[in-house]
Amino acid sequence: MNNYDWATLFLTPLCSAIAWLAGWRKRKNDSITEMQTTIDTLVEKNAELYLEVIKLREENAELRASVAALQMELSQLRAALPNELGE
Repeated sequence: MNNYDWATLFLTPLCSAIAWLAGWRKRKNDSITEMQTTIDTLVEKNAELYLEVIKLREENAELRASVAALQMELSQLRAALPNELGE
């Protein structure tokens, strides 16, 4: 075997190992980038949902106040009703 054959014999597996390592590292970095993108999307969606929850809580408080006022008015009307019928 001459020098060229020996070089080919050792360089081919070495180049293959280097290419595999480079590809593995790129795949790992791509996975990290994809996870970060997913996290960013989830954070944005969480912020939107948080604002919606705050809005719904405010609306709920307003509705509870309206219900309380209507209940009070109903009680007053019920109390006045027997008086009007002469009972």
